[in-house]
Amino acid sequence: MQYSTSQIDRSKIIKNQKGQSLVEFVLLLSIIMLLSLGFLKTVNTGVSTYWLGMGQMLVEDNSQQLQLR
Repeated sequence: MQYSTSQIDRSKIIKNQKGQSLVEFVLLLSIIMLLSLGFLKTVNTGVSTYWLGMGQMLVEDNSQQLQLR
């Protein structure tokens, strides 16, 4: 079975496009993951400080007999 040069060129272009799509997907996924992790780290730091403060406020209440672990 003989392939013409235009058919061979099309198959190479399709393979190149699939490879480029994979590379773009991996790069976009890694950027989204890094942004998400950075956002979560920033938000969680503030939230944990807030909850520790609230827990400390409850422990300091004289009417309660609680201890933080």
